[in-house]
Amino acid sequence: MNEPKSMNIIAKGALILLIGAIIGKLLSFIYRIILARLGEQTYGEISLALALLSILSVIAVLGLDTGIVKYISIFNKEQNKEAIKGTILFSSKTIFLISTSFAILLFLLSDWITQTFYPHSPSISLILKVFAIALPFEALKAVWTNTLKALQKIEYDIYARVIGEIIVRILLTVLFISMGLGILGASIAYTLSIIFSSLLLFIFVEKKVFSIQNKTIKALYNNKELLTYSLPLV
Repeated sequence: MNEPKSMNIIAKGALILLIGAIIGKLLSFIYRIILARLGEQTYGEISLALALLSILSVIAVLGLDTGIVKYISIFNKEQNKEAIKGTILFSSKTIFLISTSFAILLFLLSDWITQTFYPHSPSISLILKVFAIALPFEALKAVWTNTLKALQKIEYDIYARVIGEIIVRILLTVLFISMGLGILGASIAYTLSIIFSSLLLFIFVEKKVFSIQNKTIKALYNNKELLTYSLPLV
């Protein structure tokens, strides 16, 4: 790739990131205003549950998000499609297994966590049960998002994760709250928006960027090297 073309791609990516960040911040602000209407305690309970979801998601990813960017970028320059496919498959399978295990534990231990750490906020148990469903999808987003980054298709990440996810979250939250579902409705809306975003990201990767299901490409794995690089970054 010649230098002017490379600079154009970088500039385009930076502009898309900037616009996406601005729109994402605005939409997130609107979402927080809507959520705050449920009351200060409810807002705090959802925030606590989200913090735990975020921590578990980061651990489940095992630092592979950074490893994906590094190795897929290298393999893309080498036009090594087999290694790209192997990296995506290994990362997605590993993250899915670990995040699903965490999700099951979170669901089963939600009552204990609430009684032990948040005895005055019993609703957190219900929120954690709902968020447990979102955990594998939240973790898998790291695979699709960083694959798009590595292959220099960041615009699809903005469409799905920054704009699509938050818009769906806002619409569903308003809908469920208007139906009288309260904190349960807000939790379900958040979970559904994560699932929607993760599936949309996968579709963008599969249909627009790199077909993982293309059987003519045989996966070439570099699991040990990928994990050695990624694990210290957790």
